[in-house]
Amino acid sequence: MSALDKLFESKEFSKYTVKSYKTQFNKLTKKLGKDIENATEKEIIEASITEPNINTQQAVLNIALVIK
Repeated sequence: MSALDKLFESKEFSKYTVKSYKTQFNKLTKKLGKDIENATEKEIIEASITEPNINTQQAVLNIALVIK
C-alpha cells in the first residue's frame, strides 16, 4: 500500500482532489525515481523546480508535504 493510498483511507476527499493528488504524486515519484517518503527535502525541491509552471511546482511541493 502506497503512502497515497494510506492518505485516501485516512480522510475523505472529493474526486477532483483525488485525481489531482494522484497526478502530482505520480509526477513527483517519477522525477525522484523513488518513493516520496524516502526522498530528502533537497531532492524534492530540486525535482519540483524542474517544472516550468510555478503553479505546478507548488502542487508538486504540496503533495510531498501531505505525504511526508
